[in-house]
Amino acid sequence: MSGRRGKDLQKLRTELTERSFAHMYETGGMRRTHLKGQKNILKRLLFHAIGFNLALPIRKSSGIGKPRTLQGLSDVILLVQIAMRALAARWVELIEDSEPASVSRSLPLVFPASINS
Repeated sequence: MSGRRGKDLQKLRTELTERSFAHMYETGGMRRTHLKGQKNILKRLLFHAIGFNLALPIRKSSGIGKPRTLQGLSDVILLVQIAMRALAARWVELIEDSEPASVSRSLPLVFPASINS
């Protein structure tokens, strides 16, 4: 690889292919496996690579998918949960207040004589 083109191709290969495999092996836990047989190990590697490759377009389209994109969102999620619970409690209070006074839950249901016989 003494030519300019060869060096550019090697650089591209390093950026795209080797970095992906290094990420799968190190971060993805593929450095060590507890599987027996080369076929099983290759299947595991194949599915790991499929998941890695599927994550790329999902992250690109949604912008979410990396752990650091969610940093700082725990406070927002907690605030939304508190607000939802407060709204639900207020809604229940409104429903209970709006029930007519003539309806009582302790009275038995009375059916016409034709239904009872």
